[in-house]
Amino acid sequence: MEQKRDERGVDIQATKILAGLRELEDLLEEPETGEALDLAKNARTTEQYNILRRLKRSLTQYLERDGDLFYVGLVGHFSSGKSSTINSILDIWRTDQARQTDLNPTDTTITLITSEGNSKSLLGVIREGHVTIRHESVENELLQKVVIADTPGSGDTQFVEEVARDFLPICDVILFFFAATSPLDKTDLPLLTEIHKRLRFIPLRFIITRADEFRVDLSKRVSETNIDAAKRDRFLGDVLTRLNKVLHPTVCTEESFILIDNKAAYNIDRLVELIQTKCDPDNPSARIVMHGHKLHYFQSTARELKTFFGNFIDDKLRELNTIVSTAEQNIQLYDKNVLISA
Repeated sequence: MEQKRDERGVDIQATKILAGLRELEDLLEEPETGEALDLAKNARTTEQYNILRRLKRSLTQYLERDGDLFYVGLVGHFSSGKSSTINSILDIWRTDQARQTDLNPTDTTITLITSEGNSKSLLGVIREGHVTIRHESVENELLQKVVIADTPGSGDTQFVEEVARDFLPICDVILFFFAATSPLDKTDLPLLTEIHKRLRFIPLRFIITRADEFRVDLSKRVSETNIDAAKRDRFLGDVLTRLNKVLHPTVCTEESFILIDNKAAYNIDRLVELIQTKCDPDNPSARIVMHGHKLHYFQSTARELKTFFGNFIDDKLRELNTIVSTAEQNIQLYDKNVLISA
């Protein structure tokens, strides 16, 4: 009963946000407002107006949802092991649904992977810039209430900012990937910094791939009995130190990491268990947190839009006042210096 009250409270707040967005859209559609904002010519105001319309559609879709979906965002640079890990946790290696592991690093498409039955419940695309979004269906028990969002590894700063600002806020847990062969290199830092700055309210876990780097016997696959624990612990200690400098004042511990290997399926079960725990539809706390993430996203984006249009109008008014003041001064100067005889 308490859970239903909490979820109704979330929907009430979402309805209020939607009402505010509709009022703002109605205002912007007034001819005078459209002219003041120069919607027909100004690229910035047109972009924000389109964001408003997409946000309104997405929020409407959220309120009309048939089911509740948890979003798991996978991030990390090219070759960090995201696609291989998806193949492992969904057990789709050597099938026609297997993710390609050699995609072009300049690809800028986010792929939402979930069961076909969830396709109508997916949140709509909010913003369209460098980021495009597509849906792929995979039938797997893990995906009955979960959407795996595979983001491309790109070093483009603008793309990184767009992903962190415009998509990742709807996620309920973010899995940050890097390989044991190249831990936290310079291409990781921009995205990690953006996530830390914007998304501290979302659980963040670090997935380290290529655990085979810590094998004792190189002729055998990595396993609990074939891993150099001292070498692994030194590696994790070094990464922890670097992470805590970047994420200060947040403190990461070894519990923040899962070390995996896709070739040997090492610790893949732990990763699946993490997703199931964070995205459990039968857990009232998980459901409330999930809805809270979505509400935070809609609310913060709506506030950004209100602030943008308010500031734009204020700037226009200041500009107009300056023009009027200058005109009045010119008229006074004209009257003082120009004499017209009858």
